[in-house]
Amino acid sequence: DHTHATHTRRSANESVLWLAHFLDTHESLFSRRRGSNSGASSPSLGRRGQSSAALVGAQASASPTVPSIYTKIMMLGHEGSGKKTLCSAMSGNMDGYFTSQHLYLNKLAEYTVTLSGPPRTPAALRGTMGVVVVFDVHDPESWKTAEGLAEFVQKNGMRHNVCYVIGNKREGREAAVNMATASATATKFGAKFFEVDSKADTAGVRRIFNSLYDDIIGNIVNAPPVHTVS
Repeated sequence: DHTHATHTRRSANESVLWLAHFLDTHESLFSRRRGSNSGASSPSLGRRGQSSAALVGAQASASPTVPSIYTKIMMLGHEGSGKKTLCSAMSGNMDGYFTSQHLYLNKLAEYTVTLSGPPRTPAALRGTMGVVVVFDVHDPESWKTAEGLAEFVQKNGMRHNVCYVIGNKREGREAAVNMATASATATKFGAKFFEVDSKADTAGVRRIFNSLYDDIIGNIVNAPPVHTVS
């Protein structure tokens, strides 16, 4: 019994050390967006001034090593809006989907992001906790599609669904779409609005997705219970 207990403690300690190493190695996937628009990323996971390793050490007995939440995110947008380059900025591939893990509020969640064409029916959003609507800031037709998609999500999305509208390809030249109008429209439909150039600003893309992850898991954790009538 003593040998078994010693082995169990050693395994637990090794798991904690492995998770600390994983968090510090992949801190770009776990950095929190805290209102800063600088290119620097922070390894903070909800406690200011603590690194990933320090946080894991402080919460060794409570930090999860296996995701407790699995959720799906859909990325929608007009053809040519840059959905695949956003995917590549997060995952390094152009496969049209990626999976990542994110730690927030001491919850380890796994997110599967899939690229999709415009949904034809509300059923297409079933099981989706987050929607990313992408448009090309230099293409008014792309924005028109995004506006319709944001409205569709607002009317048909699941309870506590999170929607982000991203103006992509925000490079040096002037945009053909009015960004103030786009931002106000996104807000009207209950979505958060961002601008980014997915090819040139990988750190910016990751900050947006980390913010999205935080919002989704925050909604899941803080959602009021659903009351049913028997």
